[in-house]
Amino acid sequence: MVISIPPAFTLTCPKKSWRPCMTGIWGDAMTTTILEQYFSDHAVRFSPLTHVSYRNSLYQFFAFTPKSVDAVTAQDIREWMLELTRQGYTPKTLQKKLVTLRSFYRYCVTEGWTKRNPTQSIPLPKCTEKECYYLDREALDRLRQISEGRLRDRAIIETFYTTGVRLNELAHIQIHDIDFPKRQIRIWGKGKKERIVFFTRPCAELLKTYLSTRTDTLPYLFVSTRGSRIKSRSIGYLFQKYARLLGFPVSPHTLRHTFAAHLAERGTPLACIQDLLGHDDMENTRFYARLFAQARKEKYDQFS
Repeated sequence: MVISIPPAFTLTCPKKSWRPCMTGIWGDAMTTTILEQYFSDHAVRFSPLTHVSYRNSLYQFFAFTPKSVDAVTAQDIREWMLELTRQGYTPKTLQKKLVTLRSFYRYCVTEGWTKRNPTQSIPLPKCTEKECYYLDREALDRLRQISEGRLRDRAIIETFYTTGVRLNELAHIQIHDIDFPKRQIRIWGKGKKERIVFFTRPCAELLKTYLSTRTDTLPYLFVSTRGSRIKSRSIGYLFQKYARLLGFPVSPHTLRHTFAAHLAERGTPLACIQDLLGHDDMENTRFYARLFAQARKEKYDQFS
């Protein structure tokens, strides 16, 4: 069943007392050089979103701690984490920022920029377990119904639900990535990893109908009303609109969870679901294991 969440909710962003500096860090040209070399050496490994996230976090840290790479101490990192906590950053965000700093200092030690890693003694902040929130069949049908008559929106919703892809992955799907006879799509996921996802016959019909209405020559599966590749932010706004109309929260990630939960209800093995989702880290494994168990129990409860 759908976890009960109040329909009226507001997301607020904490105010930042500093911003990333892209041209230099408090006059420390060597730190800037090392940072840019780090990003250059990881250009193939990092996705565009990972690159932006890591760059913002590292420049943010060195703006807060105006020291050379070799002079940074564990206490400097603890003070930075404390300041981020005061500003309202969540434990999950703090985890991501510390993981970024750890990656950078492992690189610095390997490349000989410093002999010590000040992040080693800093534990990751503890996070509360995420709720396993997904749509039941009735809520999913309501979302489908409310988007009827808007062909592109309807196709986007069905593609999210039947493939389980991430928001940024869907925004970058190109038409040549789709194999309609086999009903599969080649996806380039996090870390530029390639995987194959599948879609249903109804989804295939929606996609073909939508593409038949297009008059542009753009290579992307979904385009904006302005005739360019649809942006992730625009898709996010689209789902916010439908959430307001429906009276319950729904997002692209909600449909990703729904895809996984409904497969679990049908008895699909967890390992297969994780493969389709493109997951390989332990934290996501634990989350989807709980989601898998919850979905199977709710299926069982229907017959008890």
